[in-house]
Amino acid sequence: MGYTLRTYDFELIECLRKLAIICLPIFFRPAGSVAQLIFGLMVCFLTFGTLMLYAPYVEKDDNFLASMCQVQ
Repeated sequence: MGYTLRTYDFELIECLRKLAIICLPIFFRPAGSVAQLIFGLMVCFLTFGTLMLYAPYVEKDDNFLASMCQVQ
């Protein structure tokens, strides 16, 4: 019961975020390029906005903690 009922499927968004950050940048060549960095930053920025918009957790403290972890 970590998520509110209106955002019960937010776990899917979290899984897609992790896959996008880790798996998709391997298709950018060369390894360690600026394109990989920009792609990772864009994914992080968009998922942070989604987290702030939906506030998926039941407790307000949990939403605050999740947002601070995303900022780090």
